[in-house]
Amino acid sequence: MIGYIERFLGDLTTSSGEIAELIRALDGDGDAQAPVARLLRQAAERELLDLAPGESPDDDERARAFAEAWRRWHGHWEGLRAWFLDQPGRQAQARMLRSSARRAVTQLLEMVGRLNERRMAATDLEAAPISRGDRWRASPSRPSGMPLCVPPWSSVAERCMKSS
Repeated sequence: MIGYIERFLGDLTTSSGEIAELIRALDGDGDAQAPVARLLRQAAERELLDLAPGESPDDDERARAFAEAWRRWHGHWEGLRAWFLDQPGRQAQARMLRSSARRAVTQLLEMVGRLNERRMAATDLEAAPISRGDRWRASPSRPSGMPLCVPPWSSVAERCMKSS
């Protein structure tokens, strides 16, 4: 999963610059003759044809529908621009995504490291009673008659000590 995220971030980093340049080229100088203005107009006109094929709405209705479609397509274009171009006072969303994803990968790796440390500590704790029990069984201070298999901290050991 981390490998996939790192590949995605690499591709995003590589492609973001190229996409930003293409967006700037389509924007032109921001005038009405910019290539994107023509494309947005064509998309809005096509949307009008798809909405009412064969009908011929009056000029006012057509103008309202065209203006609405153009605003919608222009909003899509502005959303695309926001993803790849920095604006005054705001970073591009692709840049913010890269930054957030890098932090998330770092945090994920740190968490996995902590979990591994805890797992290793738990394994050490599981082994500790066995070695403590082994030391006790071999101890000369073990009460006579105390079965070797009974650890001193069990309730059976207490009963054995009382009976001896």
